Amino acid sequence: MQRWREMTEPLTVLLVDDDTSILTSLYRVLEEEGYSVLAAGNGVDALDICRQSRHPIDLLLTDVAMPEMSGFELAERALLLHPLMKILFMSGDTGEETRHWDEAPGVRLFLAKPFNWIALVHKLRAAVGS
Repeated sequence: MQRWREMTEPLTVLLVDDDTSILTSLYRVLEEEGYSVLAAGNGVDALDICRQSRHPIDLLLTDVAMPEMSGFELAERALLLHPLMKILFMSGDTGEETRHWDEAPGVRLFLAKPFNWIALVHKLRAAVGS
């Protein structure tokens, strides 16, 4: 069933970053690559989008370090609402906070900031299996 949806509709990406300039830039790149993009500036708003979405969210692309709720916590809670969703974490921090990213539920990949759009697209395709 999931495979059929992928062939008939663009994949939906929930993009979450508290930096507006990064959020805007990534939104544009994802749309240009043909993804359907939902965007939020924090984890609370992202969870609201997850709750309200009538369609499956294929991938969560989230910053790790955000106020109020980390990307890890967001991923854990979002997976309860969309259990088939893939996860791609991104962060410019290589310290303790991101050290155990591969232990978080649903994790597929990690992308270190800064990155270019080619690296982003490559990781997205790897995460969703296309």
